[in-house]
Amino acid sequence: MGRLGDGQRMHAQRADARVILARARSLGRRTIVGGPWASNEPDAVLADADHVFVGESEEAFAGIAAALEHGSAQRLYRASDKPEMTLSPVPRYDLLRLDKYASMSVQYSRGCPFQCDFCNIITIYGRRPRVKTSAQLIAELDTLRRLGWRKQVFIVDDNFIGNHRQALSLARDLAAWQKRHRYPSRSTPRLRLICRTAPNCSLPWWTRTSYMSSWASKRPLPKLCWSVESTRT
Repeated sequence: MGRLGDGQRMHAQRADARVILARARSLGRRTIVGGPWASNEPDAVLADADHVFVGESEEAFAGIAAALEHGSAQRLYRASDKPEMTLSPVPRYDLLRLDKYASMSVQYSRGCPFQCDFCNIITIYGRRPRVKTSAQLIAELDTLRRLGWRKQVFIVDDNFIGNHRQALSLARDLAAWQKRHRYPSRSTPRLRLICRTAPNCSLPWWTRTSYMSSWASKRPLPKLCWSVESTRT
C-alpha cells in the first residue's frame, strides 16, 4: 500500500475548495488561492479562482494586496524565494472564532532534507529546513493561552526533526514552558501539544540515542506521531 505525501494529502480538499470558490463567485466575491494545491496545479486552480499564488507568499503579499486594491492584480503570481522563518510574525489568532475549532495549528519549520518518492513537499518548501526560534514559537503558544485556548495545538511541520539540533533545542524549551504551566493532563483544561515527525535514520546512532533520551525525559509533547518511511537522502 502506498503512502501519500503531505502535498498529495492536502489535495484531498480540492472538491471542497471548488465548492467554496464557486460559492464566492456566485456572490461576486474575488478569490485568491495559494498553498500546496495551487503551487502544484496552478492552471487547474485558475479555472475556479480569480488569482493564484505559487510558492510562499509572505514577502510578496503586501504588493499583491496593494495591486488588488488598485485593480491591477495579476491572475497568476509565482515566488521562488524561500522566506526565513525567523521573520514570520505571530499569526492573528484573535481573528479566529476559536470556539469553532477542535485543534489549533502552529508551524515551527518548513522544508525537509529528504527526497521521498511519495512526497512532493520539497518542490514547494525546498530541502533546507528553515526554522523559527524557540522564542517565536513560544510567543505563539502564549498568544493562544491569552485568548483562552486550552485544547490541542498541532505543530504542523513537514518534518519536525529535519534540523535535529534546532528541534532538540526547541524540545528542551517547550519542556520548560510546559513545566511553567504545570503540564496538561486528562483532568485539567490546559493546552496540549502534539507533533508528527519521521525518525531520521541517517543520523549517527549516538545522536539519535541522545535526542530520544532527552525527548523522553523532558516530555515536551504529550503526543508524538512517528511516521515510519523509506527515504532517499
